[in-house]
Amino acid sequence: MTGPVTLGSYTEQMAWGRWRQPQVSHPPRALIAARARIALAVVVAACVAVVAALGVHYAGHTAAGPLDAAVDGWIKARVGVTSVPLTVLTWFGDKVEVTVITLAAAAGCALARWWRGAVLALLATPVSALLTEDVFKPLIGRTIGGAQFAPDGRLVSVAALSMPSGHTTATFTLATLAAVLLYRRGDRVRYLLIAAAYVLASAVAVAMIAQNFHYFTDVISGAAMGIGTVLTGALVIDAIAPPLWARVSRRAGLHPQTSPGPN
Repeated sequence: MTGPVTLGSYTEQMAWGRWRQPQVSHPPRALIAARARIALAVVVAACVAVVAALGVHYAGHTAAGPLDAAVDGWIKARVGVTSVPLTVLTWFGDKVEVTVITLAAAAGCALARWWRGAVLALLATPVSALLTEDVFKPLIGRTIGGAQFAPDGRLVSVAALSMPSGHTTATFTLATLAAVLLYRRGDRVRYLLIAAAYVLASAVAVAMIAQNFHYFTDVISGAAMGIGTVLTGALVIDAIAPPLWARVSRRAGLHPQTSPGPN
């Protein structure tokens, strides 16, 4: 008959103690700090109001309004109408570039095991694009341009639905996604990166106006659409993730942490 097993080393005793303790499930980090959620919910409401008000006012319009005429003319007088830099800027709102940036953001979050961030990155861009292109543009029905014919009679362009601006929606979606994923209180480098993302998104909006693709109010509507979509997604994910995480943890035999975790 063998005697009782003894744990001779300090390391063995510590390992045995940790093994006997119940496994604890720590909730993932939230997308938005609790202290900021009410303020950002107000921002979402403002974005909804902007899109709705502009959509109702410009529904069915085929020309620039007084505000558009003033701002659009001011922009074109200063940056021109066509140039290589303006063309390059519009690329940032094209589907391929937006898709690549979206997948890179989602991959970065997945590598960091920040699943809330990965889900937001994968959902925000397609949802904002769907709302813009398939819901609000046809619903509002505002157009820019008109039918143009070549000398031989061929139709070369037609009026295009313009509100909200799809490129502006995409770039402000990405900028707001960057703000949500990168923000850390007191981190000046992250503040600069977030500011740069919004500057680039604003530059794309200016390029769309300068090249006669959109009116000023189109890009304002697009910016509100992009910002509102990302913030709404972040708030919803943060709301449904804790009970979902607790349920998964219980099924896995873990003990969910009672504190809300870091925000």
